This record gives sequence, C-alpha cells and structure tokens, in this order.
Amino acid sequence: GDRDRGGRGDRDRFGDRSRDRGRDRESRPRKEIIIARDGREPELNIYIDNKFNYWNLPTKARVLLISNVPQAICQPDLLYNLFSFYGDVERVKVLRNKNNCSLVEFSTATFACIAKDHLDQTCIRGEKLVVTFSRFASVRMPEEIGLPGDLNTKDYSGPEYQKFRRYWSEELKKNNMRNIIIPTSTVHISGLQNGKSPNDVKRLFDDFGLSVVDCFGVEVKSKKKKDGQVVPLPPTTPKMFCYVQFATVDDGLVGLSKFGNSAGMRISFAKGSLESLKKNFIEKKLPLIIGDQIPE
Repeated sequence: GDRDRGGRGDRDRFGDRSRDRGRDRESRPRKEIIIARDGREPELNIYIDNKFNYWNLPTKARVLLISNVPQAICQPDLLYNLFSFYGDVERVKVLRNKNNCSLVEFSTATFACIAKDHLDQTCIRGEKLVVTFSRFASVRMPEEIGLPGDLNTKDYSGPEYQKFRRYWSEELKKNNMRNIIIPTSTVHISGLQNGKSPNDVKRLFDDFGLSVVDCFGVEVKSKKKKDGQVVPLPPTTPKMFCYVQFATVDDGLVGLSKFGNSAGMRISFAKGSLESLKKNFIEKKLPLIIGDQIPE
C-alpha cells in the first residue's frame, strides 16, 4: 500500500514539475526571432494575429492554383482585385488550355497561405473555387519562355501598382492585416471621387447587375496627426467613404472583383451589417451621408 501511495505521489510530483516547465516555457518572452531553415520563410517580424503567423512555409510556395473560376471573374485584373485583398499579388495567369483555372503569384508564401485559407471552397456564381498551392515556384510571362505576349498573363509588380498594394510596408501590414476576413456581403469603399453621392455608388453596382440592399456614406472632414493636432485635408482628398450592403456574399465578391481598384476606389470586405455600422457611427457623432447627398 505504501509503495502504491509513493508511486502515485511520484507521478503527481513529476506531473507537476513537467506542467510547471511547460508554463515557464509559454510565459517566458522570446528574446529573438527564430532564424528560418534554408528555403523557408522567416517568422514575420511584426505584431499580427497569430493565426497569420504561419511558421516554416517554403519560400517557393508563393503561387496558388485556382480552379473552377467562374467566367464572371476569370480575367487577370478581376482576380488581382480579389486576391490582393489578402496579400500583395505579383502576377496572375489564366491558363490557356483550361480557361477556368488560373495561377496567382504573391510576394510571399505567407500571403498565399492567407488567401488560400480565406478563399478555398468559396462559392461564386454557382462555382465552388478550389484554391491549392501550385507546383510552380513562380508565374512566368509568355515572353520569358519564348511565346508572344497575351492578355491571359499580367505582371503587377511594377511601380504603377504600388498604390494598390495593401501590405508593402510594416505600417500597412499592421493596419490591413487586422481587417482580413472571409468574403462578406458588406463592403467598405474608400478613395471615392469627390462630388459623388451614396446613390451614385449604388447605381454603379446596380448598372452592373448586382443587387444592392443599402448604401450610406460617412463624411471625412479632418484627420488627426500623430501629435494630436487636427489638420484640414487637402481639397483633392476624398470627403466620404462608403459602406455597401449587397443582397448576397456572391454579389459582394463579384463587386469587389470588378471594381476593387478602379477609378481610385479601394474596396474591402467589412464586418457587420449596415444597421450595426450606422449605429456605431451615430454613437461616435460622425455625420452620415444618405441617398443623393454629396459631402461639401
């Protein structure tokens, strides 16, 4: 009996000790970034949600193969608009011999993984997207392999696309990675031309055959500087950002793909319904713009 009790005691004591060791290991702050093995991406040196801090991805895993792409969005620019919400895209290729498949190359494997996790099995126009890692390490332009140029492959790495990149700096990564979500029927639109009303925005989507349930704008009059001073915006700066509620997630996806980077607009999937968003802005005493109203 004594031996049994001693045995149990030993097990408890060792159990406690090993549990304490585990706790120490978890609570001890990491002093340095772990250096990645050869051919693997290093851990991101920024504070982001841990669910995006993929560890040990092969650096070559930057290209996704997208299958079952509906014709409604099967063009390089439209796929760029959609996938660049999840990471900076370098090149897009619609396959010649299989025109419902495409390759999307990201600047890093982490962005490719984020896009895969959020878009795989998404339904668009009756088709279920299948998003997997490609066996290719990069997307090659036709001229790089001795073929004539075509409209199926497009390069987005040039300086003219810098303004569309959401993640090129550490500051942008911190701000925009917080907003990464699966596709929704609610979108946020910034970069609107001055002189436009919420109804103008609604008509843009209506004319394309998308069903808009509601749309409202929020006036932007001033901007806080880091030192706490409020300064007036330059006259050319957009004076309103908009929220649009589509009837379906499907329409939200097509709307973002079609108009995501056109006419200076930047469209993002947004959390929450328009009613909850309106309530939030009213509580913050931010002026709402409704219908044909145009911010002054």
